[in-house]
Amino acid sequence: GLHTDPSASNTFKRKYFRQNTTYQIGPAYARQLGDRASIGFSLLGFMRLDNSIDNQTTTYNPATAGGASAYYYQNTYQKENTFGVTPKLGIQYMATPMLSLGATLAKNLNIGNSGSGRTVHSAADAAGNPIPQTGDNATDNVTETFTPYSKIPAPIEMSLGAAYFFSKSFLISGDLSYDTADSSSGLEFHTAATTNGAVGLEWFVNEGFAIRNGYFSNRAN
Repeated sequence: GLHTDPSASNTFKRKYFRQNTTYQIGPAYARQLGDRASIGFSLLGFMRLDNSIDNQTTTYNPATAGGASAYYYQNTYQKENTFGVTPKLGIQYMATPMLSLGATLAKNLNIGNSGSGRTVHSAADAAGNPIPQTGDNATDNVTETFTPYSKIPAPIEMSLGAAYFFSKSFLISGDLSYDTADSSSGLEFHTAATTNGAVGLEWFVNEGFAIRNGYFSNRAN
């Protein structure tokens, strides 16, 4: 088996770094529809920057006096950029002065994407076994380039929610959301249809202090 003790055979070490940042900006518009209803629309442009570095080393036989370690290492650098927009439509309806109902509909739209990747790993023989390192980069290392998947999933996102105002200082709310499956090409992983639910409470102790509590199912797709 694998070990983490450097003096043992089959020692595996890994260092993984990932920076995934998404920026969103765009306009939003809302309009009242009569005394009880309102509708809103937003169009957010997004830019996702995803960089990762993955360093792995497996030592099969530790160095001995007068000898050298047999080991395999692999360093991978990957960069992905994705651009797009997210249109979102929402509607709210006051069924009663104490009950508010709402619904939303949204979808990510990929407009452009780019990516690059490079892997440097130690050379191996025809059987896949690591070869002794000589200090010559040309024979010790193998460099491979690849194009990573850089599109983001774009399922249709739907939600229904309600909030009940027991008083001016206390309310309870809940919502149910559903994301469709996305098996389109160019994705690193396809997503499955997923349903999530949430419920929350809010109590204003006074005008400047509120207590909130909630639960979200957080099922991954």
